[in-house]
This record gives sequence, structure tokens and C-alpha cells, in this order.
Amino acid sequence: GCDSIIITTVNVNPVYNIPETVVVCSGDSYTFPDGSTQNNITTTVIYTSNFTTADGCDSIIETTVNVNPVYDLEETVSVCSGDSYTFPDGSTQDNITSSVEHTNNLTTAGGCDSILLTNVDINIVDVSVTQDLLVLSANADGAGYQWIDCDNENSPIPGETNQTFTATTIGNYAVIVTENGCSDTSECYYVSI
Repeated sequence: GCDSIIITTVNVNPVYNIPETVVVCSGDSYTFPDGSTQNNITTTVIYTSNFTTADGCDSIIETTVNVNPVYDLEETVSVCSGDSYTFPDGSTQDNITSSVEHTNNLTTAGGCDSILLTNVDINIVDVSVTQDLLVLSANADGAGYQWIDCDNENSPIPGETNQTFTATTIGNYAVIVTENGCSDTSECYYVSI
């Protein structure tokens, strides 16, 4: 019949619920805190790892995997024959006289490898000429023309900027043709009157 008192002390062990965010490149794999691995990640993944603490309490780590893009692109550029071109990776090719294909291995701002294939085409200027006695005609239509005197150090002939040129003296003549932003010179043609 006597009163008794029992004092109970309840200690609380922590339970963890931890969010974490990681970033991978598209197509990469990631191993989560519980040891499981997901391969070829191309979109955002949210994964829950369930653990038990040393004191026997449940704990959760929720991992969000964000994806940075990886690029595999192709571009085509045009240059004049003999020009140089600097590629996106900083390398330069000089005196280009035929088509070039160059692979650029780049890294994105997010740290992912990306590939850019650059095709360099040549703008060909048609410098063919048709001769009919005294009359020389550039075969390129709709271009810019400047007829020159081959016997006078290839000096331009004043006012001769048409597609056709009629020689008034015996000599060797050529034309500088400009089209698509490029210029080239024909061979010299001999005109005898």
C-alpha cells in the first residue's frame, strides 16, 4: 500500500532524412549511397536509399540526379580556295584547296565531353573563259568581273568590268572573277587582231 515512483528516461536516437543532388553527363552511370548503380542516365532521376542506423533507426537518403547535355553536332562552312580556317577547338588549317573534315573534341560548360564535326567546303570560282576572236567572255554568270592585261603586270584595264571584253590591241588578257565572296583569276588568253 505504499506509493512508489518510477522515473523513466527516454533517449531519442536520430532518424535521418537527407536530400542530396548530383549532376552527371547524359549517358553516364551513377552509383547511389546504397550501392545500386543506374547506367545510361539521360533524364533526371530521383532515387531513395533506405538505411538503418547503428542504433536501429530507419534513415533515408533521397538522391536527385540531374543530367547535363552531351552534344554530337555537325556543321558545314565554306571558304575560298587557299584560305585558312580556325576550328572551334582553336586549331587552324592553312591553304585549304580541297574539302576538309575535322573532329572537334570539346567540353561543355557543365564539364561534359561533346563532339563537333566541321566540314569545310571550298567555294569554287568559275574562271573559265570562252574566246571568239577578239571577244573574251567569262563563263560565270552573275559574278563580279575585272579584266586585266597579262602583258602589263596583270594591271586592271580601266572600265572593263563586264562579263565580256573586246580587245582593241594584240595581247594577253585574263579576268578576275568574284562570286560567293571569293575571287580567282583566269589563265591568260592571247588575242591577235
